[in-house]
Amino acid sequence: MRNASLVSYAVAACAAATLLGGCNSNSSSVPAPPHSGPPNVYVADIGCGCVKEILAAGGYATVNKIVSGFKAPSGIVLDTSGDLFVVDNATYALYEVLAIDGSIPRSPTVKKIASGFTNYPNKIAIDGSNNVYVTGNQRPDRVSGKRAGAAA
Repeated sequence: MRNASLVSYAVAACAAATLLGGCNSNSSSVPAPPHSGPPNVYVADIGCGCVKEILAAGGYATVNKIVSGFKAPSGIVLDTSGDLFVVDNATYALYEVLAIDGSIPRSPTVKKIASGFTNYPNKIAIDGSNNVYVTGNQRPDRVSGKRAGAAA
C-alpha cells in the first residue's frame, strides 16, 4: 500500500485547505507523487463533489478545483504514472482521472472504470503490483483487470 509517511502531508494540507475554505470534514486527501520541491496534495471534497489540488510554494498554498461532477468523492489515490483514481460513494463507481506526463492537466479526461459496488465504497488503495482495491463497509474488492498505470 502507499507509503504511510506521506499521509502527514495530506493531513497538513487538508488542515491548510480548511483554513482557505477548500476542504470540508468529509474529505479525503492524498499527496501527489514525490518530486523536488514542496509536495502538492489532491483532496476529494464531498461538499463540492470535486477533486482539488493544493499547490504549496513559497510558504503559501493555492487550492485549485481540477475535476468536478462527482456526487460524493470519498476516496482517492494516485498510481505511479500520476493517474488519479476516485471512488464515488453516491454512484458506487470508480473513476480514473488521466495524467499527461505525470501531471493532471487543466481539463483532464475522466473515465468510469468500474461500477456496481454494493458495499458503500469510500476507500481506495493501490498495492505494490499496481492493483486497485476499493473498500467500504464490508470486504475490499479488487477491481478486476485494472492495474494502475496500465492502459485501459
